[in-house]
Amino acid sequence: MDIIIERAILFRRLVVNDFAKKYKLRTVKNHTCLKTPSNLYSQKNYMIIHNKVLNDRYKCNLDITKYTIVFLLYKNINYSKKESDYIARLDRVSKQNMKIVFQKYQRVNCISNKVFIIGRKYTDISDKNNKTNNCFSIMCTYDIDKVILNDTLSDTLSDTISYTPSDKLDISVLSKSVLRRRFLYNLQNLVNCEVPIRKIINSGVYLDVEYTNDIYDNFEKFPISVDESILFMIGAYHCSHYYNFITDNLTQTEEHKILDNFLSILSNKFAEKDIIPLFHWSNADKYIIDKTLKRYPNLVVKYKNLISRVVFIDLLKIVKSTIPGLQSYSLKYVCKYLLNIVYDTQCKNGLDAMGSVIKNNVLLTNFENRYKSLSCFTETEDVVNYNKLDTTLLYDMIRYFLNN
Repeated sequence: MDIIIERAILFRRLVVNDFAKKYKLRTVKNHTCLKTPSNLYSQKNYMIIHNKVLNDRYKCNLDITKYTIVFLLYKNINYSKKESDYIARLDRVSKQNMKIVFQKYQRVNCISNKVFIIGRKYTDISDKNNKTNNCFSIMCTYDIDKVILNDTLSDTLSDTISYTPSDKLDISVLSKSVLRRRFLYNLQNLVNCEVPIRKIINSGVYLDVEYTNDIYDNFEKFPISVDESILFMIGAYHCSHYYNFITDNLTQTEEHKILDNFLSILSNKFAEKDIIPLFHWSNADKYIIDKTLKRYPNLVVKYKNLISRVVFIDLLKIVKSTIPGLQSYSLKYVCKYLLNIVYDTQCKNGLDAMGSVIKNNVLLTNFENRYKSLSCFTETEDVVNYNKLDTTLLYDMIRYFLNN
């Protein structure tokens, strides 16, 4: 997490400095010092800038007597186009943070009632192929009044309505046979093939991958965002054995190597005509494998027959259908709920794994004489143990349903 926070801080600093340099702006220490269009006020996740500057940079027509709050989000922003506006689609935390900042300046006369957003990159939700990696290419807006109104309505309703939070389904009221039948029925529907379910379960590969998404950027090409995402670990549990494939560093050469090794193992473990069931949790693992394969056409050709026989089985979908109404469907929560197992690793999620590996890869690059590979770091061993838990618990969860 630390390295991601550090990247976000650096991104915001680069954006503010770019505006200051391009328009010869002077940063002020307090928003009350905003007196002329050449003044700029910035805080940790936003800046307040004169509309003349925004009009010039983005060819818009804002009130030139006002300043505007511009949020600087180190995020990939999804947006929808409405006339000449780019409307950002934001997560709940971002909305709440924006609301707090906006309300702080709501009564300041020189600040407009609009807010804008500069993100790291942008994607049009109506056309996912319409992407831009330049943080200055567009400026998104957001209806902050709607957030405030919705929160007000929610507060009003909560004062008048008695509300009991939805809790998990009590599976103790279900007989063992009912729970088992529901699970097998949902599994059969998802797999939809003639191979006996028992054979699929027993011969299945229980998969979990670790991936650095494009959150890390060295900013060498700023304002262009560079996608340096790498599949750095593949974990697979098969026939009581755990296999782990890890890159020596975060390069595509290493990524190609571990993907090749993983596919080679699958090729050796399965007969030529057998389907290859890959159990995983959520669509992320399938998405990452598919995305990575597109980088390496030679592997697609080499393992063409094998890839055509792979069947991805999302265990999350099956559990959701079998036990609706859980408070959470994270793998950690479900394992604790069903199996009473709590992860004992320092790494608690994919973000932890990604952050520690990115940090260690920086050390690996800067001190190559001291460190030979990512495996040299104790944090990597912890990530391997975390990955092993993710894969083996997928199998244990299936056994739980079948043995009930």
